[in-house]
Formats: sequence, structure tokens, C-alpha cells
Amino acid sequence: MKASSKRSSLAALSLKTVGIILIVSSLLDYTILPIPYQPLDIAWRISLASTFVDRGIIPMIGLGLMFAGYKMDTDEGRGGSVSKKWQYLPFWGLVLAAVLGVFFALLTPMHLNDVRMASQNRLASIEEEARRVETNFNAQLGSEEFQTQLEQQQVEAKEQFKSLLENPDRLQTVIDSPDTPEEIRVVLEEAKTNPQALDDFFEERVAAIPEQVLGRVREQQENQTRQVGREAGKSAIRIGLSSLLLAVGYLIIGGVGLKGMMRPRR
Repeated sequence: MKASSKRSSLAALSLKTVGIILIVSSLLDYTILPIPYQPLDIAWRISLASTFVDRGIIPMIGLGLMFAGYKMDTDEGRGGSVSKKWQYLPFWGLVLAAVLGVFFALLTPMHLNDVRMASQNRLASIEEEARRVETNFNAQLGSEEFQTQLEQQQVEAKEQFKSLLENPDRLQTVIDSPDTPEEIRVVLEEAKTNPQALDDFFEERVAAIPEQVLGRVREQQENQTRQVGREAGKSAIRIGLSSLLLAVGYLIIGGVGLKGMMRPRR
């Protein structure tokens, strides 16, 4: 009987010790990890909310272990008598649970708002960067240096094509090659009988440069915009929902526990 009581006492002590360590270490993390404190920085608040939520279950586990240890002591008659509730450690555990419940309840809408603001700022930055690239490209397109380089490249390309037309065997090899783009194959076939097709082809290519470049800029902008939306949605759902669940759990533990502890004994 004594051996069984000792084992029960050791188990209760172990549960209380592990539970208290988990609670204290979590509170230390919540105090130290935010350093340096930057409450006006949206990115800092979002990162902090993610850290708090990811570690939010640890104090709950610690509270559960601590309560289980004290319950074992009570069942075995080792709890002793405490005249004032504030002298009873589980009372403060329940108070902590209630405080954490309120904290995570407030954290949910704050995080959703921060994610929304961060997304808006990121989208504005992406749009501004796209406008800057378009403006710089349009300015470069109208410069004499750019036009000179473009004409030089066009002349060199024409010379390469003309050299192919002067060598029928090599020309046919290029046409038959699977690596040759379809539009190039069509131009070479037509140029066999109509050399003017080369000039028309290069004029079309030069005229299409602005549209192609600006199209790639807009496509990149759309891809970045979709990525921002996906990241914001994932953060809002994962962190927001997890924070709400933690709030419900802590409020149930704290509310029900304190209500039962405050109830007068008969």
C-alpha cells in the first residue's frame, strides 16, 4: 500500500513539475522571442502572431499536466487545506488560462487585419515596380542608343538568314531540324521564293518588341499578385483559425475552472 502511495505521489509530482516547467518556459518564450520589440512594424506583428500561435498549445499542455498532478494529490488525500484561493497554484493556472484565452481571442482579428494591410502594401509595391519598369523601358525604347543597337542586331540577323538562303543544303537542314521554331521555319520556306519575306518578318518582330516586353512585365505582376493573395489567405486561415481555437480552449478551461472554484462549498 505504501509503495503504491509512493508511486502515486511520484507520478503526481512529475506531472506538476513537467506542467509548471512547460508553462514557465512558454511564458519566457513569449517575453524573449519578440525582442527587439517593434509594435509599429506590420511584418514584426505578423511574425510574432505566427510564433505565439505555433507555441500556443504548449502552455495548455502544461496546465493540463499540472491540474492532473494536483488532482491526483487531492484524490490521494495529499492536497492539504488552503484557506485562500490565491495561495493555491491551480487557481493562478486558471487565471493564466483565462488571460491567454482573451489574448488569443484579441490576436485573431488583429492578425487578420495585419495580413490585409501587409497584402495591400505588397500589392501597391508590386504595382509601383511594374510602372517603374514600364516607364524605364519606354524611355529606353525611344533612346537613340537603343535604336542603334536594335538596328545592328537586325542587320546581323538578316545576314545570317541570307547566308542560309545562299546555301540550300544547310537551309534545308535548318528547316528540317526539330529545334527550329515554327515561325522561323515558315519564314525560311517563304524566303526561298520571296526574299522580301525576311524584311517583313524582322519589321514585324521589331514592332512587336514593346508589346512582348510589356506583356511579360504585366504577366510577372499578375503572378506576383496571385502569390501575395495565396500567402495572405494561407496565413489568415492557418494563424487566424488556430488562434481562435486556442482562445476557445483557454477560455473554456479558465472560465469553467474559475467558476467551479468560486462556487461555495456545501
